[in-house]
This record gives sequence, structure tokens and C-alpha cells, in this order.
Amino acid sequence: QSPRLPLTWPALTAQLIDVSDDFSVYCERRDEVSAALAKGEYSDLTPCQRVEVLAWLADRALQSERLRDHLDRRAEFAAAKRRDRAALVEQEDKAAAALHSARFRLQELLGKMIGSASSRGRPRAAAAKEGKESEAEMRATIAEHEAAVAKYRRLKLDTDEILDNVALRADLLGTDRHGRTYRQLGGRSSGSLLVQSPVSLAGSAASWEA
Repeated sequence: QSPRLPLTWPALTAQLIDVSDDFSVYCERRDEVSAALAKGEYSDLTPCQRVEVLAWLADRALQSERLRDHLDRRAEFAAAKRRDRAALVEQEDKAAAALHSARFRLQELLGKMIGSASSRGRPRAAAAKEGKESEAEMRATIAEHEAAVAKYRRLKLDTDEILDNVALRADLLGTDRHGRTYRQLGGRSSGSLLVQSPVSLAGSAASWEA
């Protein structure tokens, strides 16, 4: 990296703006911004214009091959994590269903134990012992299912946290007649669409809408 870059980057950016047609999508006052940067006076730009220049430079950086390769790998990683999450949801549902069934069987057993205790046809001590053993086994099964449900929920939350922090690419899909730019976040299979509205006549910064 050249030590002169902190001093020369505004002028270099102005030259890039002059030969780039897409800058007008981000900023309507193209000549004004270019002239200020050409003189090296970044401080002359309004806060909104600085945001517009930053957004434009960031989007150009996203088109570099190295960064796109990195984001492609991140998109594949995110897709794999989404599949993992779907599997965790399925496993959690199965464990929750098994837990519900085990609790229901336990309630049935407790009801039978109460009925056996009041009956006269079978020795109460033997019935009570057998019932207590079955109850202990069912409660152990319930504890296993509860631990499984808690594990799958914890893993699902961990996966959600990973997905929330994955850097994803925003593929340009096109621009409509109103100047709105459409981008697909995280690859075309993610289902996340971002709409970038054009700047207003007052020069306000572009906004992003999900």
C-alpha cells in the first residue's frame, strides 16, 4: 500500500467517478462530488454525499473476484447451515412428540396405579411395587426426551446466531423504470430481496428496504 494513498485517494476516486456511469444511481450531484474530490477536499462533501460515495465504493469492491469468491464460500456455508437448522427443527419436533407421548403414558400409569390401590383382587404390595418400577422407568424416559428437546433447541439457537453473522453477497438483479435497484442477498436460493431506492431530489441518502 502506497504511503501517499491517504492523500491521493480523493483525486483517484474523482477520476473513477468521471469514467463510471453507475455513480449517477447513487448520487445525482455527480459533477459537484467529482469536483470536490478532485481538489482533495473530501470535507467539502455533505454527510449524505459521503454516504453515497461510500455506498458506491463498497458496491464496486463487492465486484472484485477475490471478494466474490469469499462471499460465494460464505453463501455455501450459510446454505449448509440452513439445511442443518431444518434437520434440527425436524429432530426437535420428533423429540417433543416423544416427550408428549411419554408424559401422556405416565398419566395413564398413575391413574391405573390409583385404581389398583383401591382394588381387592390383586395384592396391593405387588401392584404398588410393579407400578413404582414402571413409573421410575417412564420418568427416566421423560427426562431423556426433555434433555433431547433442550439439546436441539440449543443447537438451533447456536445455528441461528451463526447465520445472523455470516457475511453474504448481494447479487444485482436489475433496475426498474423508477430507478430502484434490486439485489438478492446471499445468493439466489436465499429468498432475501433488497430494494435500493434512488436518491431524492434533495440529495438524501439512498435507503434499503427488505
